[in-house]
Amino acid sequence: MAAGTEPDGRILTAAVRGIARRGVVLSSMDVYQAYGRIHGTEPGPPQPTPLAEDSTLRSVWYPYRSESDGEQDWLYHYEKILVERAVMNDASVPSTVLRLPMAYGPGDYQHRLFSYLKRMVVDDRPMIILDRPGSEWRASRADVANVAHAVVLAVDKRAGGHIFNISESEYLEAEWVQQIADAIGYEGRLVIVPPIIRWPADFRIGPSTLRPFEHN
Repeated sequence: MAAGTEPDGRILTAAVRGIARRGVVLSSMDVYQAYGRIHGTEPGPPQPTPLAEDSTLRSVWYPYRSESDGEQDWLYHYEKILVERAVMNDASVPSTVLRLPMAYGPGDYQHRLFSYLKRMVVDDRPMIILDRPGSEWRASRADVANVAHAVVLAVDKRAGGHIFNISESEYLEAEWVQQIADAIGYEGRLVIVPPIIRWPADFRIGPSTLRPFEHN
């Protein structure tokens, strides 16, 4: 089940009550307080990683309201914390929550690989430039096929009532870019430079954007 708002979660569980024996709910890594601090909605310094399933959740809800177009926009009401509570508190449908990272691969309409692939393949640049802070960015990601595999595994009744973080190994952004380069046979260099205040417009590439999973 994919739901982005609390009413979505309640409607979904009500719709399958008495029909489905199990529920698998797709949530997001953005439920954690650490995300709120990176996103700027939670006060405090960055938290140490890796995060575990029992790590502190955000205390400030609705993280994307400032980016929405008003109450008619689903982002205005988006809150995975409330979705998780709605489904996990409904004992009639034993559910498993999967907290997903940034998913990439077929169907990713955020095109998370595009900024790098364009420069490597289309522009055929001899080097990919990252500033040092950007190169040291660390994020959780997963290929969409691996996400699908996790969903299948979560159907097992032994997973009922549990929450799982789903992620591949974490990489620094520089390591991630190098993996992309290796995968496509790019022979240019990865160059890491000191922070630059004003980048030329076509050099502004960096860590993948943090957005809800539904944006895939």
